[in-house]
Amino acid sequence: MKGWAPAANVILFDQAIDYTTNQIRANPGAASKYLWRANVWEARKELEIAIADYNEAIRLDPGYALAYNNRGSAWSDKKDYDKAIADYNEAIRLDPGHADAYYNRGAAFLITGSERAVDDERKFLQLEGWRGEHSQYAVLRGYFGSRRAGKAEAARRFLDDAAAKCDTAAWPYPVIRYLRGEIDQNALLAAASDTDKMTEARCYLGLDLALKGQATAAREHFLWVKEHGNPGFTEFTVALAELDRLEKANQHRAK
Repeated sequence: MKGWAPAANVILFDQAIDYTTNQIRANPGAASKYLWRANVWEARKELEIAIADYNEAIRLDPGYALAYNNRGSAWSDKKDYDKAIADYNEAIRLDPGHADAYYNRGAAFLITGSERAVDDERKFLQLEGWRGEHSQYAVLRGYFGSRRAGKAEAARRFLDDAAAKCDTAAWPYPVIRYLRGEIDQNALLAAASDTDKMTEARCYLGLDLALKGQATAAREHFLWVKEHGNPGFTEFTVALAELDRLEKANQHRAK
């Protein structure tokens, strides 16, 4: 989650870069101008340039929590999760109420296979509430983090709280219904009405099956995401990381 991101249109990107560059020339000491331009560079996947602008924003304002959070997202896009988590840590230290930093750090933990997403997603839900755009994704991250930690009761509590507090008519609530045992895998896949939703549904199905020890079935879902999913989604990155973990586990068993 960023403070701002432009539409994915080359002309708009160029206009945004020109505009923010002119703003920087007019006021070179304004950290926020470097942040906004960095956001555009990151949206264009010009990650090194984005990080350079985030660096300058932080140099100008060392207490700029949003700049640390957004630079963390750029590091995450580069798959440098140690640096990403370090930046999220700093954003939270500077601003303990920075909800996005908890949410983003939870995503990094999910991608890296850590169980530490639990507390971050609980904190995000406390700050943002249970009916926001990202609330149900926080539930899912907290749920899988709890399962990885062997905390079945905490995992169930995420689902039960979601049933009581979330918008059950909104996506991705069908994933929560599946995890609660209210619908089966086929019903969940039927509810995933486009590629974006299918990317998410299959990622979470794969995580569930992998944690149940059903590696072959999990791998099929992760492979679908790799071959057909939306590469801009966190779930796409999670699926690829899980495929890599499954492959390493197979190699270890073969030795």
